[in-house]
Amino acid sequence: TARGLDVVSGLGERLSAPLLAAVLRGQGIAAEFVDAGELVITDGIFGGAEPLMTPTTERCQSRLLPLLAKGIVPVITGFVGSSAEGIPTTLGRGGSDYSAAIIGAALDADEIQIWTDVNGVLTADPRVVPNARSLNQLTYEEVSELAYYGAKVLHPKTVTPAIEKQIPLRVLNTFEPKHPGTRIVQRAETGSHGAVKAVTSIRDMNLITVAGRGMMGVPGIAARTFQSVARVGANVLMI
Repeated sequence: TARGLDVVSGLGERLSAPLLAAVLRGQGIAAEFVDAGELVITDGIFGGAEPLMTPTTERCQSRLLPLLAKGIVPVITGFVGSSAEGIPTTLGRGGSDYSAAIIGAALDADEIQIWTDVNGVLTADPRVVPNARSLNQLTYEEVSELAYYGAKVLHPKTVTPAIEKQIPLRVLNTFEPKHPGTRIVQRAETGSHGAVKAVTSIRDMNLITVAGRGMMGVPGIAARTFQSVARVGANVLMI
């Protein structure tokens, strides 16, 4: 079942986070494992739950702020949460970025950092364009469009909590921690408008054309078309 799959698919995070906390403590860093199931309260949609920000904010502040005040580093599981009834849920594939943004927004962070394996958001997929370069700055709207249309660097929903709290995001490279990465903000700096900043692509797309002289002026054609698409669980990216 979807509920059972959420329990199983969240085990990796729940096993690795305590290990990381132990490694940090072994290096002399005060760290404590915290299960995001205690913090991120979601609706009951298994496989792609949405956070309920009011209880999530209350949980995050009451659980994490005392740790931070003591200088303790919380090591929190990404990707997972729990319903109001305490049933494990997940935020969907790539949801760890989303978790960071949710918790950062709940704590009114100065900046939310997403650590990946590339130097921020690139102008193109480096596997397709080897000389793609990193972008210094993007707006929330720009990075949302890039994520929606195929850029893999961020979960498409990551920017939503940041937008609501006006918190800058920064995408950084774990393997090059000194690289400045890409900063994502509400408004771009003066002079950065009017230029193409990045190109994305989505593989294995299908184009459907619905045409016919008998369709002219007939109500309900579009509704029936989209109902047919919805029945097979397909996502319409562009009309």
